[in-house]
Amino acid sequence: MTAGTRDAALAAGALAFEFDDWIAARYALPAHQIPQIEQQSPEQAAAFVRAKWGIGERPIGNMLNLLESKGVRVFSLAEETRHLDAYSFWRDDKQPYVFLNTLKTAERTRFDAAHELGHLVMHRHSGSTNPSAENEANAFASAFLMPPADLLAEIPRVRSLEQIIEKKTRWGVSASALCYALNKHERMTEWNYRGYNVSLAQMKSEPNALPRETSQIWTKILTDLWRQGIPLSRVSDELLIPEWELNALLFGIASTQAPGAPPPAAAPLRLVGDA
Repeated sequence: MTAGTRDAALAAGALAFEFDDWIAARYALPAHQIPQIEQQSPEQAAAFVRAKWGIGERPIGNMLNLLESKGVRVFSLAEETRHLDAYSFWRDDKQPYVFLNTLKTAERTRFDAAHELGHLVMHRHSGSTNPSAENEANAFASAFLMPPADLLAEIPRVRSLEQIIEKKTRWGVSASALCYALNKHERMTEWNYRGYNVSLAQMKSEPNALPRETSQIWTKILTDLWRQGIPLSRVSDELLIPEWELNALLFGIASTQAPGAPPPAAAPLRLVGDA
């Protein structure tokens, strides 16, 4: 990445720390439940995390909310970092953070979230800069979003690209990611795999696109603050951080709370994982 993109990403992390500390002083946020697995294959690690979290083989309904429910602090990246897909790290070796580029497709963002989970799980101590780390995180993400047993039971044989475009919504992945997984498990010929990728590359956008995921925990907290008469602008004043920068970190959630609009109906503040 360029120096400008790197500096913008680091700045986003610093701002997220300040906001997270401000929130943590007022709300009991979920403690992290990220296991450490460094001596298994990415596929084994993905299966272990699914088992530990009680997901089994079923598809993940909302990847972002799942991470939040397991104690990961998830933030969005501003336009200045649009060339960066995502990144993650451990703060003081205690708190996991994930930053996602929301300018990508919903499918890509879900895969990036699973990819960063792979880094948090497999590379906490070894680091993610070794040559194999990115491939390992990609393999983890593929297996985590598309468990082989469920994938092969649902698609025992590939008949057409249209079938792949229809089925991709089951796992919330891109058509190309589903093609890759099916080719890896030898459910299509190499010739078909290349042909499907050429056809997908010629499409102007992701076929059968999914709606974008957003943060559940920041929505709940900002709504609760708003109900108390504390808009994001007051938080930004206390932290000496421009409101637009905070909103950029929070998936633009604050911009949906129109000034003067009645607050939402009262509801208990509780984070629920959607798997």
